[in-house]
Amino acid sequence: MKTILVTSLFILLSFACFGQNLNSLDEQYGFRDAKLGMPPDSFNNLVIQESVEESFPNAKLYKVNNVDLHLGDYVLDDIADWFYKGKLLTIEITVSKGYLNQQGVLKVFEAEYGKSVHKISTDGANIYIWGGKKVEMTYVIGDSRNTPGDIQITSREIKRQEISDEIMIEEKNEQETIGTSQQF
Repeated sequence: MKTILVTSLFILLSFACFGQNLNSLDEQYGFRDAKLGMPPDSFNNLVIQESVEESFPNAKLYKVNNVDLHLGDYVLDDIADWFYKGKLLTIEITVSKGYLNQQGVLKVFEAEYGKSVHKISTDGANIYIWGGKKVEMTYVIGDSRNTPGDIQITSREIKRQEISDEIMIEEKNEQETIGTSQQF
C-alpha cells in the first residue's frame, strides 16, 4: 500500500513539475525580449525579407539582425520573426549544424520547460513539442548531422486567428467560384 501511495505521489509531482515548466513557457511568451503579439515597430533590428509570397498578404517575415546567436554554450544560426496582421506570431530560430550543438540546445529547453513530447516524422526528423496554454514550441532536428535544427515559438491565439481567416478566405473563394460557374 505504501508503495502505491509513494508511486502515485511521485507521478502527481512529476505532472505538477511538468505543468510548472509549461507555465514558464507561457509566462515568457516569446524568446528573450521578443514577446509574441508585439508589433514590428517595437523592434529596432528587423529587416523585412523579400521572399514572402504575395498569397499571404497579412503575413510578413523579418530577419532579426544584431542579436546574440548563443544559447548558453550553444550556437544559433539565425532568428527570424513572422508577423500576422501586425502581431508577432512566430519566432523562428535556426540552430547550427552538429549533433552536440543541437542536442545541447534541446537540453537547455528541457531544463527550462520540462520534458517534451517526442515524435519522429516520416522523413526521419526528430520533433520535440512543448505545448503550453498560450504558446507552442517545436524543435525539429533533421535526420542528418549536417541538417540545421529549427525551433518555432508560436502564439496559439494569433495562430487560431490566422487559421480562422484562412478558412474564411477559402470559403469566400469557393462561393465566388460557384457563383461564376453558375453564370455560364
